[in-house]
Amino acid sequence: MTATAPLVSCVLLTFNHERWVRDALDSILGQPHPAGRLQVVAVDNGSTDATVEILEAYGDRVEVHALDGGSLNDALNVGLARIDGDFFTVFSGDDVWTPDRLPAMLEVFAERPGVGLVYGDMEVIDGDGALLHRSWRELNGVPVDEGDLLGRLLERNAVFGPAMLVRGTLKPAIAPIPPQAAWEDWWFASTVARLAEIAYLPFPVTRYRRHGAALSNVDTAEKEARFLREDLRFRGWLLQNASAGDASPEEIVTAVLAQLDGVARLAELTSRPLASAAGVSAGDQRRARAAARAARSLTDPHARLAGLARAVGHDPTDIRLGRELSAAAGAAEAADAGHVLGPVDPAWLLDGARARITLLRLEDLSPALLARYAERVGPDDDATLALFAPDGDAGEVAALVDGALAEAGVDPERAPDMLLVGLPDTPAVRAALAVRAHALLSDAATVAWPFAGLPRVDAVLVG
Repeated sequence: MTATAPLVSCVLLTFNHERWVRDALDSILGQPHPAGRLQVVAVDNGSTDATVEILEAYGDRVEVHALDGGSLNDALNVGLARIDGDFFTVFSGDDVWTPDRLPAMLEVFAERPGVGLVYGDMEVIDGDGALLHRSWRELNGVPVDEGDLLGRLLERNAVFGPAMLVRGTLKPAIAPIPPQAAWEDWWFASTVARLAEIAYLPFPVTRYRRHGAALSNVDTAEKEARFLREDLRFRGWLLQNASAGDASPEEIVTAVLAQLDGVARLAELTSRPLASAAGVSAGDQRRARAAARAARSLTDPHARLAGLARAVGHDPTDIRLGRELSAAAGAAEAADAGHVLGPVDPAWLLDGARARITLLRLEDLSPALLARYAERVGPDDDATLALFAPDGDAGEVAALVDGALAEAGVDPERAPDMLLVGLPDTPAVRAALAVRAHALLSDAATVAWPFAGLPRVDAVLVG
């Protein structure tokens, strides 16, 4: 590298990292990059050990800012305001850069001027530095994503904060990080994706340390519920800011299903009213209704779909919005099939179903219900009764249905069209079924969300 090498800035976040912060700093400062072209700004967020003293011992090689505590975003914003590199990253004082990380990442930027962010994989190590897993991505089942990622980032994030490097010209769009950004790396990735491509290096660029309080687990229902609420809030905010053209219909529906999946899981974890459990206020519900009304007035199918996505972003507990969005995605696909990457809604769950779908849970199956349905729907009607039999043996379930039809006095030749859905009983499957179906056939006094959002079959015209 020469004196014209790019300036690379790193915001190093520390909190009680005295055991590991030297390794973190040495791995950054020891990169094969001119020392004068590395800027390290360390922001300590209220350490009570010797972390700050260790940082200050590095002299003018590290700019140190000691805070009294606060949110992660607050600390990041302090550091981001003080860097001015051609490229920048954020890092934790307990992790380690791999050797030659910077040259590999800078080479991607040099070869691909349209790339705004480069990230790689991470090794996972323990508190003593012993290898726990060679790939964070494989360990967590995170797929590789690169290129134009904005649509996919509406659903999930695949960019790992400790393993990324960002083009400096994009910092004004990223910083300061807004309070709505629950996950800083997801915010970085989604913001960059609006402006540039994202590239992936298929090898570890970081040694990510798992230890004590840094073990990111949700081992209690309370922790999982808190995590889900934050996740729903940030996903919802991304959807609220979606515009026509940001994503394909498939990507928007997938993102909405992720929201419904999270709400369904919250319903299992909490005994609170669903809107309260999910953090949906009366104002959010009003904004959702207003967004839906505005979307219905739009003639462009992609604009209407984006508008309904904004409505779901405000209130993911209203399953009716999910069903309306699913239908709008189909219209958008029909209007511009070339824009779609694949199936646009959870129709694969009900492959072969007719236009009008009524859902019947196995637990609700009874001769009386089948008789009532068969009185209104015949074999020639454009309607399907989908029997949700989670993990059930197809032969045994078919025998139960045949017995119930016989007891109901329904002639097999005159029986309505039926479809067995034998998928696992998970929040994701239930959310997708609730979006795809039009009504629920059940005599149960109460039904858990999301099926509670489906109208009962007696209240709607079927067939």
